[in-house]
Amino acid sequence: MSLHRIKVFGMPPWLDAQHLLGEGTWHRHKSYWHSQLHSKQAADVQARLRNMCIGGATIETVIEPAVPRQAYRKALHEEAVRMRNKTPLFSEAQACLDRESRAFITPEALALDIGKLATERSVLDAGCGVGSNAIAFAREGCAVTALESHPERLAMAMANAKIYGVQELIHFKQSQIDARTPLPPADILFVDPPWLGLEKEKSSLTDYPFLELMLDRFNTEKKWHALWIKLPMRFDLSSLEGFRPLAFFGKGKGDFRRVKFLLLQSSQ
Repeated sequence: MSLHRIKVFGMPPWLDAQHLLGEGTWHRHKSYWHSQLHSKQAADVQARLRNMCIGGATIETVIEPAVPRQAYRKALHEEAVRMRNKTPLFSEAQACLDRESRAFITPEALALDIGKLATERSVLDAGCGVGSNAIAFAREGCAVTALESHPERLAMAMANAKIYGVQELIHFKQSQIDARTPLPPADILFVDPPWLGLEKEKSSLTDYPFLELMLDRFNTEKKWHALWIKLPMRFDLSSLEGFRPLAFFGKGKGDFRRVKFLLLQSSQ
């Protein structure tokens, strides 16, 4: 069975590269990660990292000798099949969702991972959608204020909170947030700006008007101790300095080695 020398360039230093790269013995050089893999493993890595960009950095793979075309095509097919088995959005079958929410809400297991980072602190969820993050914060003992402009989506969030038994820990309010909307203080201001359509391309701060608004309010009003922002994997971190990025991987069989989103954390 053929061995291939593989080098992977562009890995951000804050990323769990071993998690992304997968099987095999990987070593870190100054500017790349490298390993020797059999054809199937090398093809799997090449297929998974194809066209990948994390935090604005393009991931590039160099494989010598090149993986046989047939092995690479098979790896692409297997990766597409695996991706059908993604991290579930909600564990409760009766949870309410609309079509748009399915595209970008935080899957329950990952929302709980975020919630664990905020345990027992107060949270203002500015734009809670159908409530995935607000519910997870509440399940981790946080007092949550959840704002949402769409009445139908707010009703779904309230219904979901009741399903998970945390409705008493979340103060829901319909609110169209602009520069003059009164916002309550909290330990954490959590912002998951709309990014439907931006997840498949490199984006920057100027692509998120709502985030720019909330960033300005965070910096000027001083009501919150920390700002947490959830953004797609391809977001260009160089456009938003002073934040600590965390990459969240999927937990399904199909997306276990896929970065689902980034969480940026800043504190005053």
